[in-house]
Amino acid sequence: MLKTLAAVLLMSLGTPGWTAVPFASRHVLVVDDASGAVLLEKDSRVAAPIASLTKLMTAMVVLDARQDPDEHVRIDEADRDTIKHTRHGVAIGAVVTRSELLALALMASDNHAAAALARTYPGGMSAFLDAVRAKCLALGLTQTVIEEPTGLSANNLSSAVDWSLVVTAAAYNDIERITSRYTKR
Repeated sequence: MLKTLAAVLLMSLGTPGWTAVPFASRHVLVVDDASGAVLLEKDSRVAAPIASLTKLMTAMVVLDARQDPDEHVRIDEADRDTIKHTRHGVAIGAVVTRSELLALALMASDNHAAAALARTYPGGMSAFLDAVRAKCLALGLTQTVIEEPTGLSANNLSSAVDWSLVVTAAAYNDIERITSRYTKR
C-alpha cells in the first residue's frame, strides 16, 4: 500500500498541482523506504496528539525490558481509563499473558492491556515512563512527549518526522510476529 501510494505520489510530483493531492491528515510524511528520501511532507515537524500510536512505543519499551512473555498478568482497577472513561478492553480481573497483552495493545488498541503492561513494568509506572523518555532520547526524538502508555492523553505528542523514526525502530521480531499474525489471512 505504501509503495503504491509512493508510486502515485512520484508520478504526481512532476505534474502541475501535485500539492493538491488530497490528504485529510494535517500532518503527512512520505519517505522512500530504500533511500530515505522525503517524497512528500506537510507540517511534518509539528507535534500533535498521537493517540493510539503511543501503544507502539509502549510495546517497544516493554519488549526492551525482556520480561517473561508467558507470565500471567491480572488486569487491575489501576488499569481503568481515568482520562476519557472508556469502557472497552480486557475485563478488570481477567488474567492473561504478557504476550497476549502486547497483541491486544497493538492490534485491538486495548487501553487496559497497555496500562497493565506499563503497570507491571519492572519498577512500575514511573520506571516505565523513565524508560519511555530514555527510548525517545535514544531514537533522537525531539518533538515527542509521552505521559502515559495508552494514548488517551492529549498530552502525548509527536511529529510525523519523529514518528517515522519510531516506526523504523519498531522492527522487533515480536512486533512483526504479532502484527503479521493478525493481518495475514
